[in-house]
Amino acid sequence: MEQKLFTVDESAIYLHVHPKTIRSLVYLGEDEGGLRCVRIGRAVRIEREALDQFIAGNIAGRTKMSEVLNGA
Repeated sequence: MEQKLFTVDESAIYLHVHPKTIRSLVYLGEDEGGLRCVRIGRAVRIEREALDQFIAGNIAGRTKMSEVLNGA
């Protein structure tokens, strides 16, 4: 099974948010409620599974994106 890696721009399209939001979520890191990513040199790639898990967590009411980004 091939794992799809998304760019920041592709991830933004997938989540219907601005690319800056994706960069902020990557910067936070998975431990702080952000996105898990893979770094290849300076490039950032995000697994589709990480995006789906982020969506599932928000749908389940675990966190709201605004709370994650604002540190609430």
